[in-house]
Amino acid sequence: MCSRYYIKHGMYDHLPAFLIAADSRRYAGDIRPSEKAMIIRRSSKGMETGDFYWGYPSKNNSGLVINARAESLHEKPMFCEDAMNRRCVVPASGFYEWDKEKQKAVISAAAEEVMYFAGIYSIRSGMERFVIITREASKEMSRCKNRE
Repeated sequence: MCSRYYIKHGMYDHLPAFLIAADSRRYAGDIRPSEKAMIIRRSSKGMETGDFYWGYPSKNNSGLVINARAESLHEKPMFCEDAMNRRCVVPASGFYEWDKEKQKAVISAAAEEVMYFAGIYSIRSGMERFVIITREASKEMSRCKNRE
């Protein structure tokens, strides 16, 4: 997954009703790194939503780390504890990928349905943050995205 995903206005209608509190903020449009977005996580009260910032500060604070590779998640000090103890899902309508020619491809959930990204979350630099977990592209996806 690249660095942007999106939420259609009707997407929240497809989430389980118990997840949407009356006062929860409903995001719509493109979600970019450093912006707040909804995540779903388990708490002592059960499943709940939270508004978290997308991205962990890098080690030298030179930017944000927005994705974590599934295959090395438990080996990286930045992610290991969160992968064991603070997992979440990130609801979305779709995401964007850019190929080598900088052409944008839109990958979306069927109709107005929801797709969920695996993620981890933590408090970093005094803020609630999340990172999306990625994996090697499937055969179908490798046409527009390769990790090279």
